[in-house]
Amino acid sequence: MRIKVKEEVLGTHSWSTCPIDAVGFLKNEHHHNFQIHVECKVLHDNRELEFLTLRTHLKKIIAYCFPVQDGIIRFGDRSCEQISNEITKHL
Repeated sequence: MRIKVKEEVLGTHSWSTCPIDAVGFLKNEHHHNFQIHVECKVLHDNRELEFLTLRTHLKKIIAYCFPVQDGIIRFGDRSCEQISNEITKHL
């Protein structure tokens, strides 16, 4: 059995070493509405892990791992997969 939570955040990132001309614009910092989904295994169906607690924990992880400037999360040169890996380390 698993529970899932989602957090959507406004953030920027870039791919400064992008080798693909067709998407060369990705070298520049650009915005996304990042949708971050977390799924956790639970052993029973009676609030072993509360949804609200998990979502609050996810928000704290994001705030701890990534700087915020003007209300926008700055993910730097990280790919979406690298952002995910960084968050996962702290779950």
